[in-house]
Amino acid sequence: MSTRAANAKKDLDREGGAGKEPTPEIWRAAGLEAIELHRGRKVTQSYPRHWHDELYVAAIMGGHGHLECSGASYATPGGSFVVIPPGEVHANSKLGCTFRCMFIDYGAMQTLVEQFTERVVSTIDFRSGLVNDAPVMASFLHLHRLLETREATLHRDTSVSLFLHQLVTRCSATSVPSCNCRQEHAAVRRAKQFLDEHYADRVPLRDLAQLTGLSPFHLHRSFCRNVGMPPHAYQVQLRIRHARSFLRSGREISDTASATGFVDQSHFTYAFKRMMGVTPGQYARARKYNTSLPAEH
Repeated sequence: MSTRAANAKKDLDREGGAGKEPTPEIWRAAGLEAIELHRGRKVTQSYPRHWHDELYVAAIMGGHGHLECSGASYATPGGSFVVIPPGEVHANSKLGCTFRCMFIDYGAMQTLVEQFTERVVSTIDFRSGLVNDAPVMASFLHLHRLLETREATLHRDTSVSLFLHQLVTRCSATSVPSCNCRQEHAAVRRAKQFLDEHYADRVPLRDLAQLTGLSPFHLHRSFCRNVGMPPHAYQVQLRIRHARSFLRSGREISDTASATGFVDQSHFTYAFKRMMGVTPGQYARARKYNTSLPAEH
């Protein structure tokens, strides 16, 4: 079992456990109007036969339910992963279900997949009903939680594109061509240079890809292969490197967070400690008084 799949199993156990029932929530992440997110806990609700204009993807975290679609009937216990294509008539019920789901605009999804792979995808023929694919479910849960946060644009855009590509590749009968491998090394150098110069800026993956002449999917894979980490992780590394310099010069933590592009001080503190093993405050005090610090990585 992969690390992400193992983490997803832990999340299923945690979210499906006992606790108070909050009101189901619906939201859209800023700048991602094509994806509507729903989250509910211990929901009991029956839905008559209906269809959605969007692609419907859902993970059942706890409780159980029932799904009827494509002439078949399915039990949906905790751990179930459901995919319903646009226009597919279905009925379902939730009996104390804890769940996360997405409604994904089909046209926007098709456009993203085409941009990601640099290939025309005329139609996407999704399989309908229960999908037994732990890696895809794990990626879905990772993305769903990521879109609750104010995560950096580059990280968010990359995660959306990677999930949609994985969903199409593994959960549909559509053949998605692999990426084109031209101009790879020069493109990665250009991307690194741009991130070096704009480390504190919000950089959408599509803009970085357009700058290099590659698709987002191709750039992401090439960057990982040549640099050893994805573009968003490289940008965070740059931000932390500059933050250390600012803190050593005596700059305030709040100013440092803002100057290096973090959305707020708590986000900066989390990223800094994750990378350095100490908080920004501990780092600044240790440098000021020449006390010992963990080895820098």
